[in-house]
Amino acid sequence: MPRELEGRRPRRVRRKAGSLGCGIVFGRLFILPHTLIGLFLLFMVPVTIAMMFFGQVHEGRVVTKWMTSGKKKINYHIRYSYDAGGEHRSGERSCSKSEYDAIAEPAPARPPQSIEIRSVGLMGHHFHEAILPGESQWGKIGGTAAIALFWNGFLSIFVYFLWIAPWQEKRLCRWGTPVPGRIFGKHTRSGKSTSYYLDYEFIQPQIGICRKKQSVTSERYYQAREGELVTVLCYPQRTWGAVIYEYGDFECG
Repeated sequence: MPRELEGRRPRRVRRKAGSLGCGIVFGRLFILPHTLIGLFLLFMVPVTIAMMFFGQVHEGRVVTKWMTSGKKKINYHIRYSYDAGGEHRSGERSCSKSEYDAIAEPAPARPPQSIEIRSVGLMGHHFHEAILPGESQWGKIGGTAAIALFWNGFLSIFVYFLWIAPWQEKRLCRWGTPVPGRIFGKHTRSGKSTSYYLDYEFIQPQIGICRKKQSVTSERYYQAREGELVTVLCYPQRTWGAVIYEYGDFECG
């Protein structure tokens, strides 16, 4: 067992040289603006609820409508205006073909078609939603929630591997209990790229022998040997959380 793991906890932990590659740095920088967008989308769910049920109601006017052509379909849009808080405001939104066809084309000979605008002021900002005929308040809330859940659900995969998993491993190095373990196998998984895994077993103090797998770099994968004795850091009171110390990204000292 490495001598640095015999000291008192919490241990001093540092990242191993070369373990923070350009891929991780680029990945963290790449998902940062996407994470901010995800937080904003989550924030908009309660804001939309406030607009639909507690916000002010304004009469809006359709200024114009137009279509744009995509690769596979035609997109429909409207531009509208309304007055709120002593100011003249405007906005745009997309709609379905049936909603687009139901809106009369603005013309000098006829008054502009009116639509309902719901708004709420929060933290000095004015938020609003345009509701077309036939749309429900719950439908607007459900649409906002669906977009927020889809975006953050997909993003959470990258957040876990780039931020949460390294934090959990660092915490294991700081607080985990070292126990004997053994690498009993190795395997790879091929997709757009190849992933490398070490299969290992160790003695969990309260459960007994546990088997897990650990993702490693290709260099560490070929360095490891089946049957090799290793040190595993785990939590005695938990069934989850373990890392092979010799093949992790952090070291104590």
